[in-house]
Amino acid sequence: MKNQSVSYKIAQELRELGFAEPCLCYYWRTKDTFHYDYRSVIGKNHNQLPTRISAPLWQQAIKFLNGIGYIKHINVYIKSDFIDEKVLELEILEAIELIKKSS
Repeated sequence: MKNQSVSYKIAQELRELGFAEPCLCYYWRTKDTFHYDYRSVIGKNHNQLPTRISAPLWQQAIKFLNGIGYIKHINVYIKSDFIDEKVLELEILEAIELIKKSS
């Protein structure tokens, strides 16, 4: 499941931008370490809880960014068993920075 969800860094950024949709997975922190979980509460907006950050699927992140005005073709081929996570992460972080600058 972890490779189907955005990174912790992107999850944090999306939370700051107002992402508030139900997610299958979430991150949580202890001191300087973050953890990833998908086994407990499924389909919840984990951003409502101060100790958790929702970990949306890549598709959810792209849909959210498009919904708040970021319109750009994301140059990544997503096949059933392959996601170029490094390229996709860079594209999404670029989108987040553009949104922050325009706000």
